[in-house]
Amino acid sequence: MRLILLAIVVLTCMAGPVRAQVPVTKEPPALQFRIIAGRMYARADLRALEKSVAAHLLVDLGRPGPLDLHQNTAGLLELESGQELDIEFGDHTAADIQPDVSRLRFLEYLTMEYARELEEVPVVGILGVGAFRGARLRIDYQKNKLWILPRKEITGPENDPEPAPEAEPAPEKPAAKVYSIPMTVDVDYYRFKVVVDGKRVLDAAPGTGEADTWISAGMAEHLGHAGGDVESACLGDLDISKYVALRPGDNPDGFPGQPDMLLGNNLLSHFLVTLDPHHKTLELEEVRAPKFPAEEQACFKALAARDADGLEAFLGKHEKHRLALDAGTALLRIRLEASPLEEASLNRAVELYAKTTPAKRRSRMVLDLVKRMVTRRPEVYRIIRKTALDIALKHARMDEDPSALHKARSEIGGLLLEKGEVREAYRHLLSAAFGLPRDGMINLRLGKLYEKKGMLERAWSRFLQAAITEEGGPGGLEGMKRLADKKGVRTPYDVDEMEKLLEGRVPAYQPASTYAPEDGKRPTRTVLAELFTAVGGRACPGADLAFEGMAVHFAHGEVAVLQHHLMAPLSSPAALRRAQRLGVRGVPRVILDARVPVARVGGPPEKAAREFRKVIRAVEERLKSATPWTLDVTGKVDKGKVSVSVTVKGPEVEDFRLRLFLCEKTVMFPGRNKMVLHRYVTRFDMARGGIPIPSAAGARTLTRDVSLSQVMDELDDHLDAVEDRENMEFPLRPTEVAPRQVAVVAILEDGGGAVKQAGTWEAVAGEREN
Repeated sequence: MRLILLAIVVLTCMAGPVRAQVPVTKEPPALQFRIIAGRMYARADLRALEKSVAAHLLVDLGRPGPLDLHQNTAGLLELESGQELDIEFGDHTAADIQPDVSRLRFLEYLTMEYARELEEVPVVGILGVGAFRGARLRIDYQKNKLWILPRKEITGPENDPEPAPEAEPAPEKPAAKVYSIPMTVDVDYYRFKVVVDGKRVLDAAPGTGEADTWISAGMAEHLGHAGGDVESACLGDLDISKYVALRPGDNPDGFPGQPDMLLGNNLLSHFLVTLDPHHKTLELEEVRAPKFPAEEQACFKALAARDADGLEAFLGKHEKHRLALDAGTALLRIRLEASPLEEASLNRAVELYAKTTPAKRRSRMVLDLVKRMVTRRPEVYRIIRKTALDIALKHARMDEDPSALHKARSEIGGLLLEKGEVREAYRHLLSAAFGLPRDGMINLRLGKLYEKKGMLERAWSRFLQAAITEEGGPGGLEGMKRLADKKGVRTPYDVDEMEKLLEGRVPAYQPASTYAPEDGKRPTRTVLAELFTAVGGRACPGADLAFEGMAVHFAHGEVAVLQHHLMAPLSSPAALRRAQRLGVRGVPRVILDARVPVARVGGPPEKAAREFRKVIRAVEERLKSATPWTLDVTGKVDKGKVSVSVTVKGPEVEDFRLRLFLCEKTVMFPGRNKMVLHRYVTRFDMARGGIPIPSAAGARTLTRDVSLSQVMDELDDHLDAVEDRENMEFPLRPTEVAPRQVAVVAILEDGGGAVKQAGTWEAVAGEREN
């Protein structure tokens, strides 16, 4: 009995090690990906120090670098130049990745277009093959997994992921076709040779970031197959032309050496794909039999040949095809370029273009087309407007832009107004105004409607609201002037009055504080504060509004303000010369007394308070610097002529000069940065080069005058030159100078250009008085 028990113990002890020696397969790490509109995406967490961002990455194994990262995401992660990050994909982490950071606008489009499919998680980067550091990769399109495999040293599947065990033996299947293709490996990017039509050898790259398999348009044309319809395209023993239609296009960006072909997911998804950089092979195991897409080939041929009839035929049969939008857009472009224009064909193209556009933006895209044609191609607008506007109104409620319905009603109301159908136009325009009360074009059209009906005060109000918008500005001001010129019509066509009407409708900043010197004594110095800005500059509003606030914070005689616009149509020769003299090249820029810059001023309107505090601190510090000089500036505007007299008092001098800048206290002009009212805008240099100051001590009086017509002529000539140089036309030319808005800033400079004293005279004194 003891012998039996001993035998059992011995056998039990022996059994453990025997079982432990059996190999245990462990599934290698993998990325779970998804295919959206033919492109490959992987969900990941990007981590840098204590920061983390959840994101999608576009996976493109044809790109050599590890990661191209959107600059906004780099900002969220607070990445510094050269800093590394980790990318976590579930059970795999790509560690110590150094990304290339850039704008990558294309990813913004993908995020917006496929937000639902991406579950509102943005696409923030492009993952290249460099992120896997030369690992063997296997793409399984059936399981949507990208396996990161160990290096394959011997022949056999033991290092590969094993299939899940089956309850019953699977029926025998025919052996899958396996193709082994030589692969060139060069600094972490891969290339293959494709022989086209048995004679021309092309370089091809994997393109998992692409839906289609592309061929260079130039190469396709050179081969005599501009539509990509080659007879054969052999990747080793595999003729890929039996699987996909080759799409002609531009050579891709981001692929070193500009390959002539990209092998997209429509080809690769027919196979289990293995990229082995160690053995320099691409292995393709067929999992799906080829079925040539003849309809795609027909579309590509029609696109290459600009064959409108061919594109119409394709869309007639394949309205919902993934290539339908490309075909519809190309068809419309071809019909628009036809000469002469054919009404029926053009309207049919508009209808097909709309049908191929996603429903969520169909109304908006048709309205954008109408808007472009109104200004650029009025002859086209007259042909398509009814068809286009009917489509826009029909689909407006389905558009993801909630304003699409109101914009459609505005366009229809404008069309009816032109046709004289005032009552019906009013119904549409009033509905549009209810939804978009500040829209420039809606208010402009309502202004014209009220003018037609003789309701001139209402018309004035609508024209004013149109005038403060970029799109309705020219027409709004034109309507206001038209009403102002009519006898017996009460219109407040004065900037001060209009400013009251605009209160609360345009960006403004009114600080509660006022300057109070620490010692209670009035400063001897008037600080010259110069702002270099631009009517379209995104970073300028914060600085513009900070300068507006100075009119309230400082009393008259404490600060003299000049706003030099360096972008047409508010620029002037005087402003541009001043910028050149002070070495200013960018905007916004603030300089005090021509020598003291205020660093890093600017930002959106909501940052006005912060920028105001920054500027007034610098001005108040400058006010502490005493000066022995005084400037007494007086003037008048009479019969279109501005006359200025400046009395300079101070010690004996040598090479001092007086500069005089004529400016406007308030100019109304709607800019792309939403700024409408612009303060102390430089218009004219009344003393170009400066007026020499007599050297003897005491009081010296100097005078200058200029006609406003001369000022306005110079501004007009300046804009004419800009328009000629830029080959453009400004719809709104703010060159008229209002006499009541005239101000003159006097500047006393020494021989080196440093400001010793400044002063301001205003035709009509305002809030800057004590």
